[in-house]
Amino acid sequence: MAVNLICAKCYTTRRLRVKKCSCGHTKAKFKVRVKTPEGKWLTKQVPTLSLAKKVELKFQSQSVLEGIGIYKAPVLDDIWKRYLKYAKLQKKTWDADESRWLHHIKPKLSSYQNLKMDKVTPGMIQDILDAMFKTHKPATRKQVLQLISRVYNWSIKQKFYHGTNPCQSVSIPKFDNRVTENLAPDDIERLIGVLVEDKNKRASLVVLFALYTGKRRGEILRLTWQDIDWGSGIVTFKDTKNKKTHSVPVNKHAMEILKTAQEMKVSDLVFPCDTGKYYHSFSRTWYRIRDKAGVNVRFHGLRHKDIKMTQRYSHIMNSALRKGTEVADELFR
Repeated sequence: MAVNLICAKCYTTRRLRVKKCSCGHTKAKFKVRVKTPEGKWLTKQVPTLSLAKKVELKFQSQSVLEGIGIYKAPVLDDIWKRYLKYAKLQKKTWDADESRWLHHIKPKLSSYQNLKMDKVTPGMIQDILDAMFKTHKPATRKQVLQLISRVYNWSIKQKFYHGTNPCQSVSIPKFDNRVTENLAPDDIERLIGVLVEDKNKRASLVVLFALYTGKRRGEILRLTWQDIDWGSGIVTFKDTKNKKTHSVPVNKHAMEILKTAQEMKVSDLVFPCDTGKYYHSFSRTWYRIRDKAGVNVRFHGLRHKDIKMTQRYSHIMNSALRKGTEVADELFR
């Protein structure tokens, strides 16, 4: 980036210390040349040296650059699309980011057409979190705030955006991470009722398998047929959180779900999407199912570590499934 003089007569560019142009003319404007984050060079003519110096020294300042038309902050939705493309290549949990953006962030900001990143205020972000106060856990609100902040920090690092991160002025919701979510018997019955009638049979099997085994979503979705020992009833799970594998016996109901999934086999994955690939959009599917069931719980809330909880879930689920025998038979035929 540099500041030069541009002749008012012949438009030849010269250095500041050269007082007279080669054409003999002395009057000139000040030309500022700026490289954009995309690598393109833009030029701007300004009438005074002081303004040119401000452009040169403070090109990262949104107020100065926006005012003279050199640099405009990008549209938030455009940056989100760029970030999502990056996340799909770098993050195993990119679908969770996409789900949070589509369900909590975009709807709240959609009223601001072509909202630019420098126009997002801490108050707008606080409104998003407040709207979730009665319906979502503090941990979920924290994850939404962290996602917005992550998008801003990523865009700054990539030099797509030169402003500040508005999330820095928003307090992270406090919560007790030791608290676990458990479904009440009524919740399980409503959830089962939705699962046995839902048209997305593959998704229903994933949720049922999670209820019977208490395993994480990633562990379930990454299961392959090579991980199933049909003779012993042992399943080898790849722990996506601790990056370990562990083989555990599963109950007969979980094995029945695996047999049903085998009848629908389309790839090496046990629980793929309809195309046979990894079920990346499962977060959106889970939100739809739980909302229809009126159950406000994360998929992670389906987990249970001790045998008593497993037995409790199995007992309630078997009872609920018997109430929908005709539909349940289609799941466990």
